[in-house]
Amino acid sequence: MAESLEKTLKRINLQVQKKADEKAKSEQEDLKKTKSELVDRKRFSGKSGHAIKREARKILKEYADSAGIEQYDLFPGKEFPTNLTRLPLFPPKKITTARKDQAEITSKQDFVPLTSKWDKGGVWKQGPALTTYDAGTLIGILQMRDIGFQGDILKMPSKGLGGNEIMAGNPGKQVKVHSTFCVVSELESFVKGKPPPSKGWGGKVIRLRRESIERLAAQTLKFTYSKGLKDYVGKSFSMLEADWVGDNKDACYYLQIHPMMVSWLEQYKTYVDINIWRQLNPLGQAIYVFLASQKSNVYFDFDFLDVLDAIGWSGRAGDARRGALKQFEKLIQLEFMSGGAIIGNGRRHPFRLYVQLKEEPHLALLTADNNPNMDKQELEAANQKIHARKIRYSNYRRIIYGK
Repeated sequence: MAESLEKTLKRINLQVQKKADEKAKSEQEDLKKTKSELVDRKRFSGKSGHAIKREARKILKEYADSAGIEQYDLFPGKEFPTNLTRLPLFPPKKITTARKDQAEITSKQDFVPLTSKWDKGGVWKQGPALTTYDAGTLIGILQMRDIGFQGDILKMPSKGLGGNEIMAGNPGKQVKVHSTFCVVSELESFVKGKPPPSKGWGGKVIRLRRESIERLAAQTLKFTYSKGLKDYVGKSFSMLEADWVGDNKDACYYLQIHPMMVSWLEQYKTYVDINIWRQLNPLGQAIYVFLASQKSNVYFDFDFLDVLDAIGWSGRAGDARRGALKQFEKLIQLEFMSGGAIIGNGRRHPFRLYVQLKEEPHLALLTADNNPNMDKQELEAANQKIHARKIRYSNYRRIIYGK
């Protein structure tokens, strides 16, 4: 009897071991399945985010080789999509306020209109409410991206592209996507511009940043007009695909930027310096990103209420004016701008924003000696334009500096 029991236990142990070996083999095969291990968000239990990141990068390279898509290194600068700098996508609010404000809109309709003077006739979003905190997360992701792919959109690593309705009737379309593997604590350190405390970032800090990544990945945008990108007009797309790899709190994410965002980063970009952004409060951050999109100008002026609409401000204009002027002082100290003023009283005389972003160019009148190829009429026409610019600059100086 004892011998029979011993044989039975041995047989059961062998069966258990066989199943365990089969499971391990199956998991290993799944891990090597190029696309599926990202699509299905395989969990690497017990491993740190940094260990997962190293292993996942190897898997991704194997996938790119087997799928026949080109993989290349990225060396990003400060690029940020200009199309997103003048829309109220990242309002300077607390997340609770942003959720409440958005809930009032979505109780009546599904998509939230991102209305501003610069919306080109219609931009909508669907997804969780966002704030300037999420803008910081996106800035960090864009400046940390380090892997590029070019090839068939249906073969790109993340699940969100192959099934995208935009490409349903366009198989084989060649696109570019940008991506990175990102450990949450690394992103937190990058956005804040400092290393973690000796005991690491706290659980709440990591949780808030993870929630921000998930909010960004859940966003859907729809453009009635999209500069230079007619394939996407009137169709919805997600800015970011986020595949969670690993199951501990400081998880590793595979983050992939949508081809439309990549096109913006290459063709219609604004340079956002995160070192400046970090030193501003939420209102200052929102205004800074808006002003950065105007950086090609020496001077410019706008209706201040139009600017507040573009950044998603929902408080009193007078409060925004006082807050903006304080942030202008910082932006001048940080050498982003040379001067700024908001004139008017908000009642009989509407608030108007005047900004000088850089030093005036030296505007000397042209002469025949220095321009022998220009005839008299051409010289006169050119000098009239120069004279008009000098008058305009003089008026801006008087308004901004009072002299």
